[in-house]
Amino acid sequence: KGEVKLPGATFANDVFAGEGGKVYVTDSGLKQGAKDFEPTGTDALYVIEKGKAKALAKGKDLGKPNGVVESGGTLYLANFGNEELWALDAKGKKKGAVTKLPNGGLDGIVVLPGGDFLVSSWAASAVFQGKPGGEFKPVVSDVAAPADIGYDSKRNRLLIPRFMASTVEAWQLK
Repeated sequence: KGEVKLPGATFANDVFAGEGGKVYVTDSGLKQGAKDFEPTGTDALYVIEKGKAKALAKGKDLGKPNGVVESGGTLYLANFGNEELWALDAKGKKKGAVTKLPNGGLDGIVVLPGGDFLVSSWAASAVFQGKPGGEFKPVVSDVAAPADIGYDSKRNRLLIPRFMASTVEAWQLK
């Protein structure tokens, strides 16, 4: 439906179509084209409403936000710069305790029917499953650079783009 500028963004990364027509976009605060993902400090979470973008949360303390999803009126950020899963309210403020996953380099995030979350981790070469505030365990391992994951609810399959291999894999969930 058109283009929306993200003022000050350097690495627009994930996008999520939320409730009420809102669209959420992360800026991982990285320099495009840099081999080692050099930080720019523009880390942010934007909301787009009625064709206009505004930063809900901004700053290096976000930890290179990557994956974003909305569930039950709460926004969740999977951070590439660490092993943290953040819960935010609709105004972009931290909500509750940060959930630490077993490893970092977090990228994609999806919510399964029943409320479990799947989160991909570059550092672990894995996808973890669990609930915010609880324990996360690997559900898929040995997948280098698992990027922004998807979920096929009809077939109960996890879809994993492999960033460095330029491939997409489909994994059957149990």
